[in-house]
Parts: sequence; structure tokens; C-alpha cells
Amino acid sequence: MKKSIILIIMSFLSTLYATKYAGEFLSYGIGARTLGMGGGGIALNLGTEALYWNPASLGRMQTPEILAMHCEQFGGLSQFDFIGFSKRYKTDEGIGIGLSMLSVPDIPYTELPDPSKPPSADNRPYISKYVTSRDFALNLGYSRYFKNVVSSKGLVLGATFKGIYRHLGDDSAYGGGFDLGMQFPVHPRLVIGTIVKDCFTTPLIWSTGKKEIIVPSPWLGFAYRMPFIFGGELTLMSDTEWHFENRQTADQFSLGKTTMNLHYGIEYLIKKRVALRAGSDEGVFTAGSGIYLNKIALNYAFLSDDDFNGSSHRISGNYFFK
Repeated sequence: MKKSIILIIMSFLSTLYATKYAGEFLSYGIGARTLGMGGGGIALNLGTEALYWNPASLGRMQTPEILAMHCEQFGGLSQFDFIGFSKRYKTDEGIGIGLSMLSVPDIPYTELPDPSKPPSADNRPYISKYVTSRDFALNLGYSRYFKNVVSSKGLVLGATFKGIYRHLGDDSAYGGGFDLGMQFPVHPRLVIGTIVKDCFTTPLIWSTGKKEIIVPSPWLGFAYRMPFIFGGELTLMSDTEWHFENRQTADQFSLGKTTMNLHYGIEYLIKKRVALRAGSDEGVFTAGSGIYLNKIALNYAFLSDDDFNGSSHRISGNYFFK
């Protein structure tokens, strides 16, 4: 019964042609490191996951890498997969490419025996078929580090282009948009970051002729690093996420049509080998861990889920071309 209710809700949300929540399928996040720290990281020094969080960070990375990620939610009812590559380009530039897929199988479609009459005891809906929903996003990122701009620490600017394809039953949709980000190292230990996701709006055109619009969503955050005990390093992170879709109680805080979510977390990296993480993702507890072995890194993130009384587990792996 629980499975059927969840599938019906997800099917209903997927077929809405409204602007509100049109971009929810893009909000899964990439990289178990950041997801374990509270689902944020726009000011962190990232690799391939910067394609999602803040493309500006591509200009700060040191080593080319491949990142792969897999996660399941709602007891395996939805699956999310990502694979991507990023590298330092020239001296002060970075580039990246990534492909993600969100899949929801076995969504029931219902029909009435007599469509001209309303549902009733004699006209009960029945399941006519099952379909699968698949959403693809291709990310292309570029960033550049500008020395001695604003301050002696410089400034990093970046952009990600998102090409989108959605498929649900007999219908499909295409779309595309841009994220524009910036990172400002104000101190060797402190970085301020900002990004506007879907900054020019991201349209989705369905095969039915309907059109959805993903509206811009600005983020602002910081990351602070400092030495810690046992030869370790402590990183504190906090992000603020804004929406203007009148989400009301769907987000943490609201003021009129403007809503806001908070993400904050902590990471303890021990001798650059083992990482322990915890955080809060929109008020939901997260935790994670990681291990770094020369050219390979494995990260795990746990996200509790109060709405469905369950939890999700995300795993990602990095390969570094050292």
C-alpha cells in the first residue's frame, strides 16, 4: 500500500506542467562528500561535483578525476546515477562534463471503464499499464581563476550548461539552462561562495506542447578550514538556498512567496586519509564518511527521511589521475 501511494504521488508530480517544483528532479545533489555534510558546498574546494554545487570550484582543483555516484530513495523506488570527469585546463582554468539519470520504474497509469462518467462503485479506476520515468541531465562546466581581482586572493568565476531530457510514458521533454557561480577566497582558510542556479530560467518543452519554467534559485555560503587534533583538518560549511515559487511550508522558512532552506555541516579529515562528516540538510540529519587511498577515494552519505520514515544511502567514488 505504501509503495502504491508513493508511486501515485511521484507520477502525479511528474505530469504537472506548472512552474512550481519543475526543477525538483535536478535537486538530488552530486557527491557523497557534500551530501554527508548537509547537502551543500558552494564554497568548498571540489572536483567533478562542482558541476552541480558551484562550477567556479573547477578553477581551484589540482588533479584530474572521474567521479561516479549511485543512490536509492524511498526503499529503492527511485534511483539516481551520475558519472563525470573534470580537470585543470591551462593554468587558471578548469573544465568538466557529467551525465546524471534519475529513474522511477513501475509507475501505474489508471483509467476508468467509462471515461465519460466520474469514478464510482460501478466505475472503478483500474491500472491499464506501468511506465518508467527517466530524467537525464548533461552538465558542461567551465571556470577561470582571476588573480589579484578584488583582493590579492583573487576571484574564481564559473558556469555550467545543463542540457535536459525527460521521458515519462508516451511523453518527453527537452530543455536547457545555465548556472553561474563565484568563489571568493577572503582568507587562506575562509572562502565565500555564491551561485544562481537556472539564472536565465530553464525552459522544458514537452512533446504535448506544454511548457514548464524552472526559475532562478540563488545560493550563498561559506567554508572555513583549520588545523585540528591528530594531524587532521576541520572544515565548517554553511549554505543558504532561496526560492521564489511560493513553496510555503515545503521549505524551511517562508516570507510571502520567498522561501529559504539552510544547509550546514562539518568534516574532520584525518591525515588526508579518513574523513568523518555530519550536517543538516533542510533540518534533516546527515552523516557520512570517506577514505582516500592514493588514486582512489570512496565516500558514503546517510540522509534520514522524516517524511517517509525511512532513509537514503548515497555512495560515490573518485579516481584521480596523479
